[in-house]
Amino acid sequence: MVALDPPSSALPNASTSNLQLTRSCHLSRPGSESSAGVRAYQAAAHGKYFSFYDVTQPDAVPTSRLAPADPASQILLYYQNTGGINMSIADYQLACNDACYDIYAFTETWLNNNTLSHQLFNETYSVQFTTVHNSNKSSGGGVLLAVRSSFKSRLLKPPEDLTVEHLWVAISMLTGTLFVCVIYVPPDRVNDCTLIEKHTLSLEWVVSQMGATDNIVILGDFNLSTISWLHGSNNFRFPDNSRSSIRPASLVLLDAYSSARLRQVNGTMNANNRLLDLCFISEELGHSCSLLQAPAPLVKNCRHHPPLLMTLELLPEHHFEAIAETVHYDFYNTDFEGMKNLIAGVDWTTSLSGDDVNSAASTMSNILIYAIDRIVPKKLTREQPHPSWSNSELRRLKRLKRAALKKYSKRRTDLSKAEYLRANTAYKRLNSALYNNYQFNLQNRLKTNPKKFWSYVNKQRKEFELPSSMTNGTDNVDTVEGIADLFRTQFYSVFSAENVNDQTLRMPLIICLP
Repeated sequence: MVALDPPSSALPNASTSNLQLTRSCHLSRPGSESSAGVRAYQAAAHGKYFSFYDVTQPDAVPTSRLAPADPASQILLYYQNTGGINMSIADYQLACNDACYDIYAFTETWLNNNTLSHQLFNETYSVQFTTVHNSNKSSGGGVLLAVRSSFKSRLLKPPEDLTVEHLWVAISMLTGTLFVCVIYVPPDRVNDCTLIEKHTLSLEWVVSQMGATDNIVILGDFNLSTISWLHGSNNFRFPDNSRSSIRPASLVLLDAYSSARLRQVNGTMNANNRLLDLCFISEELGHSCSLLQAPAPLVKNCRHHPPLLMTLELLPEHHFEAIAETVHYDFYNTDFEGMKNLIAGVDWTTSLSGDDVNSAASTMSNILIYAIDRIVPKKLTREQPHPSWSNSELRRLKRLKRAALKKYSKRRTDLSKAEYLRANTAYKRLNSALYNNYQFNLQNRLKTNPKKFWSYVNKQRKEFELPSSMTNGTDNVDTVEGIADLFRTQFYSVFSAENVNDQTLRMPLIICLP
């Protein structure tokens, strides 16, 4: 067992002569160790994590430590162990399309390789998820990170990344880089030192990439139910040695986090009065980060994993992408009389003279294309950032909902929470009604306009070709003939004579693989 009594050099008021300095003259943190600029991971003595802060009683710590900040500088992050998304993908799509949060972090998604990110998020987010499975169980696991596309972000690939259920993303801030990690440690692997060491190797690699003003946020389901946490200074938390059972794998994890100057800040207990979901942040974020239970879950409550809302008072660096535009011919408003006169004025006898039929056909095609381009007006269509079923009222409710969420993240009062819940309920009710109507119309168009159906499928897959393979239950085909036959079999009843006028079409599930 690790002793609580620390060496004097580990205390916050210790002489700086006992602490290593970086080139920026800050107290020791991940960064350059020498003027040569070589970055090194700074090891810490075992037990340092347990004794770095003065202990205070939990009831003596204020519930809020942040003054109201400029809303423009807030980054809102939503975290939850979802307990499986597969059975509620449509619900999550509706919830995530409101774009209320800037970052979404999920654990236990249960997603697989057949899931497409567009089934959950639209182009507003850059989505990364992994299907790595660490548990000895046959199903479960999986983590996801979605970052607002207007932020400059990139996926990181640390060593051993493919063998651990975690994701690392780097987000550019005006003052540095924020490294965000979401991780899931299955209950049956909590004491697996090899797995934990692989994760800490990735942390060591990230630390080696950091500059003096960079920071880290790691959050996820660690399943460390045998550790009790006490408040320390600045509302950080550390294990209560007298009431915790700290095993070797947990000690490896906590020591590595301590060496990287990461502090645990979550204190939201689950229904069993346990703390399974933890959040570690760089010590330097202590005054610019707050964490509390989210006012409402995105889709469903999970009694073992309450949803969390993190607010970061940071300024992200934005990048502005060109708006997707499509030019198409507006045949509806075409001057057909002018088209007729133009074509009539062509000397077809001379133009099509010659013995080569292919040459004549090519010439005629070029003339017609020229006439269309000359006479038919062109329209410029910009891709809408809103979902297809959105309208002005839904967009208004979205603005109200996000404003109420920001207010609650700052004030944390019952009044601000009630205001958010009202806005959230109104938004979800209208969003669901509009979406159901959109789906109903889409399904009915399958009979009269199959092309529209495939346009919808391709948009979901973010591809614009026929599927390379198709799965329906246990049938999986990858040939053009097989796909066509499977589609015919699946939708035969839709196009049968007795169902042509049926207005209550229900589309069966088709999984299209890119």
